[in-house]
Amino acid sequence: MPVVSHDVVIPGMVRRSVPSFDGTPLSVQVVDDHPGGAQPSLLLVNGLGATVVAYRLLIERFRPYFRIACFDTRGLFASGRPVGGAPALAVSAHAKDAVAVADALGWRRFHALGWSMGVQVLLEAARILEDGGQRERLATLTLHNGVAGRAFDGLGGHPVVARALASLVPPLLSGMKAADGVVAALTARLVHRSWLVPLFVRAGLVRDSIDRPTFRAAAAGFAALDVDTFATILGHLGAHDAWPALPRIGVPTLIVAGSHDRMTPLLAMERMARALPRGELAVLQSGTHYAALEQPAQFHDALARFWQAQGVTA
Repeated sequence: MPVVSHDVVIPGMVRRSVPSFDGTPLSVQVVDDHPGGAQPSLLLVNGLGATVVAYRLLIERFRPYFRIACFDTRGLFASGRPVGGAPALAVSAHAKDAVAVADALGWRRFHALGWSMGVQVLLEAARILEDGGQRERLATLTLHNGVAGRAFDGLGGHPVVARALASLVPPLLSGMKAADGVVAALTARLVHRSWLVPLFVRAGLVRDSIDRPTFRAAAAGFAALDVDTFATILGHLGAHDAWPALPRIGVPTLIVAGSHDRMTPLLAMERMARALPRGELAVLQSGTHYAALEQPAQFHDALARFWQAQGVTA
């Protein structure tokens, strides 16, 4: 059956459950229009709190050229709670999940694309594969609107503002966990309000051009979040640091940045592009953290040019 998420349908995509490296069950969504064919494989890694629905437009554009898979973050949505509890929600565990999904699908070599949290997960996965002598498994990396680590350090785009905001994160996360029932109830009410997108537009968090059905479907997923797990993962993102590993990640890497992303500033993504031996940067002018849904044609053109340069028809 097609995957349906809050009135958004992705035809031809089916769900599978696969065990990860530690036995945690992962819900994997797969679209393969070419069974038995020679098409390359593309693994999509979600942002925190997002599901495959956020990639709907990308899947529609590139499914003729790739076998595509995505998976729910461990502990969230249809994936199971981690066997090891809160410590097993660290970025390294999510990175091992990504590799485990590729293994379960029989993908010896694959392309990978991550958004937001997915950037940290994929850089950690690249480090794990590099350390394990398996660099060749990653064909390319595409990193969209995310940083290499210490996710809160760049909030607001200015060092002084970032330090002030980062100091508020620990008590905020503690408060979310302490009042998880209240937070969950409020979130469930807010995400379905008709004024949510206009409010985000006025606040400068998204552009008015955003694909509204996809954004609303993605936002609606927050109503089903486990707040305690969400806050725990968020804390791990703030502590994780893959910056020192960038100079030895030799995979061809495209970094796609939104010039007006307040969560992952352009300066951080420019620094990543300089640090990666084979990194290149594409900037979506005026794009926010949701630039892929605001400027899908430009986003997809940047991906196609990058993949074509690596020998992939796209």
